[in-house]
Amino acid sequence: MRRINPIYTTSVVVTVGRQGHAVSDDGVLDLQIGTLGTRSGVPATNPEQLFAAGYAARFQSAVMSAAREDGKDASASTVTPDVSLGKLESGGFGLTVVLAVAIPNMAYDSGPSVGGRRPSALPLLAGDSRQHRCGGLRSAMSRVGSLVG
Repeated sequence: MRRINPIYTTSVVVTVGRQGHAVSDDGVLDLQIGTLGTRSGVPATNPEQLFAAGYAARFQSAVMSAAREDGKDASASTVTPDVSLGKLESGGFGLTVVLAVAIPNMAYDSGPSVGGRRPSALPLLAGDSRQHRCGGLRSAMSRVGSLVG
């Protein structure tokens, strides 16, 4: 496992697991949690959706930061994660993440050098194998894919 020097730490209290409630330590996050495919009529999100939103937000911030350092504007970029929950061959469950990254108005070869120049800026999970694909307009994500794939 990789060790980090934390620059931010947060805490969220969850009650009743996948059919419960989550509240962050600052009270900003306060929502119902539901199971996959729940149709109970109560608006709820599932943990995989929360993970996808957080991971994509952090990844896109790294892309925009790298673009700024290259003198480019990636503010119109989008990051769409497909987060899958599944059974592991060794037993138990795991997550996989496939990112689709689109950077409009930026040619494939002129995208930010995210993988080559800023590997520490990318949100990585130790021991996680991911695939990255380009979505929408092509971007410089092949360089990122070689870093984190």
